[in-house]
Amino acid sequence: AEDSEAPRTQIPLERCLRHFSGVEAVEDDYKPTYACPSCSKDKGSKQFASRRMWLWASTIPPLLTLQLKRFRRYRDRYEKSHASIALPLELDLNDYVLSKEQFDSLQPYVNGDSGSCGGNTAEAAHANGSNGCANPLRYELYAMCVHLGQMKSGHYIAFVNAGPSLESERWFKISDAKCQSCDRAEVRQAEAYLAFYR
Repeated sequence: AEDSEAPRTQIPLERCLRHFSGVEAVEDDYKPTYACPSCSKDKGSKQFASRRMWLWASTIPPLLTLQLKRFRRYRDRYEKSHASIALPLELDLNDYVLSKEQFDSLQPYVNGDSGSCGGNTAEAAHANGSNGCANPLRYELYAMCVHLGQMKSGHYIAFVNAGPSLESERWFKISDAKCQSCDRAEVRQAEAYLAFYR
């Protein structure tokens, strides 16, 4: 039996972001599933392929909302994930945004007819990568929403930094009509469902 008093290992948010932006094989049960429209000589022919997700610098907003996938379908039911995610107070997205060098190295493989991923559109989007902030890829945590309880029942609470920054922080815990002051330690222990960065 698992000891309920044992501390849970926290997964850093950065590890989740690396997983999100990692290379992933496009296959099903070790069989190829990708049908390339320009390299398939035989109709219906499938190849092995891989894909990777990046963030585009031009689409990073000044206020960032991250949803941590707390609810998932498992076979014929839904369940809540109790994984403990360590949210950094300061978040740097530089490692997860497509760099100019990465973009240039991908150009030979990009089909010019593939919409926003090809041609001059993508290059212009990368070149104009600013969300209106002095440092558009660095954020600080300013709020979170927490779900307490189980999948079919529970309650949402929020933590909000009413101060202008982390240096002048004033954290509050909000539950329905109750609003009370709290400290950073209580915020850091909460298991967020949504995290808000500015």
